[in-house]
Amino acid sequence: MNNPIISLVVPVYNVAGYLRPCLDSIERQTFDDFEVILINDGSTDGSLRILQEYVDRNEHFTLIDQENKGLGEVRNVGIRHARGEYIAFVDSDDILRKDYLARMYSEMLKRDADIVCCEYKFQLENGFRFRIYPGMYAVSSQKKAISRLMRDVTLHHFSWNKLYKRSLFTENNIIFPAMCFEDIATTARVFYHAKKIAFIPQPLYYYVQRGSSIMHSITYRRLQDHINSAAILRAFFEQTGELKNYRRALKQGIFVIRSHVILDLITMHLQDGIPYTGRDLKNALRQFRAIESPQFTITGEPWEDIVTSTLFAHQELPQISAPISIPRKQYSNFCGFQKRPKKEYKTS
Repeated sequence: MNNPIISLVVPVYNVAGYLRPCLDSIERQTFDDFEVILINDGSTDGSLRILQEYVDRNEHFTLIDQENKGLGEVRNVGIRHARGEYIAFVDSDDILRKDYLARMYSEMLKRDADIVCCEYKFQLENGFRFRIYPGMYAVSSQKKAISRLMRDVTLHHFSWNKLYKRSLFTENNIIFPAMCFEDIATTARVFYHAKKIAFIPQPLYYYVQRGSSIMHSITYRRLQDHINSAAILRAFFEQTGELKNYRRALKQGIFVIRSHVILDLITMHLQDGIPYTGRDLKNALRQFRAIESPQFTITGEPWEDIVTSTLFAHQELPQISAPISIPRKQYSNFCGFQKRPKKEYKTS
């Protein structure tokens, strides 16, 4: 094939039971000038065999088979191999409406936009589809779109349900960090470099809700990554000199993330019977306070390095302008915790 107009990047990891409906929906697209980059991220359940079947019968599909590296790095691999002028990401257990690509591309040209977003529906495993969030009905400037994105209400951080100019990633050296919630840490940065964002108020993407999804498992690592995603956004706006312009939107975004972290933390403690819930809640809130505090300026350290360490837990963030006070009590660092020693009682 010559260079296609659109590149679809499909990360695949152990979704053999859901993969065929996704790939079938891609094959049924009414728009035909596209390539599909299937990236098998170390699947062990037969997904690779299904992918090879589609590659063998359809020239639009190409396959990259690699060791497991995680969703963020898989998307980065897709960006590096993409040849299209535009790029979109599709989760391998989701479904596209047959006019998804045609509508997204048409809107991109009609609005002379850099990014086009569409509404979506949730689809349960039994096939039932429903819609929750109201969508946008306008073309937005960069600043207005980012403000709405940070509030995560009418516009969301998801990498899917969006068509991007690929140059937004390649010309601005934007990569997905190797962490959970990599889309929260990335989508606003892509929007920052877009002059115009358009919205289609119809649901063209069906997000399949499955119980075994990674989004349904709560761990200390996921909780910490959720906090780190807020820190990355704070660092990005600060280092671009835009923190003042986006401080209100960032504050609203951190409030949303903090609410999710608190609910997930309580849920994890209740489900798994983990003790000392209050200790972990205090540690999470302490980190959020540090992220929001204007006195902690991230100046020299590349913001990507945030994901390599646990933020604000028993240590200072590298290259900050002032030390973070150590609390009187030592709290969990979300990478594990030490049980308190049992009290000894005197017996008469």
